[in-house]
Amino acid sequence: MVGKVGFIIKLVSWDEFYVELQQDCKLFIFILGVFCLFRMGFIIVLHSFLSEAVTVSDIGAALYYGFRISLKSAGLLVMVPLVCCTGFRLLLPWKRLSHIRFYLGVIYVTLLSFLFHARIPYYC
Repeated sequence: MVGKVGFIIKLVSWDEFYVELQQDCKLFIFILGVFCLFRMGFIIVLHSFLSEAVTVSDIGAALYYGFRISLKSAGLLVMVPLVCCTGFRLLLPWKRLSHIRFYLGVIYVTLLSFLFHARIPYYC
């Protein structure tokens, strides 16, 4: 049993795991930034629909609460690359798993951009 544990630890490169985890954190921050950028864009584009009574603190509160919701959404989106890329990388010494993270990030940004542009005519 001890020999098997030692063998598994030799397969795991903690430096590579740390690099993979950093890439997942970068993807999380990027998706969170995209969410926040689209939220600010939505407020800017549809500012004419805001009431005269809306203050800067109201907009700040909306951005803050939207940021909190986006933390959860971005976390859920990053769970797939975290499991598929970083998790499998512990077991498989295959460097091409990081390409999956890139393609998932591209799909996420494309889908979020499409949904952002599709919802604006709905509110106008």
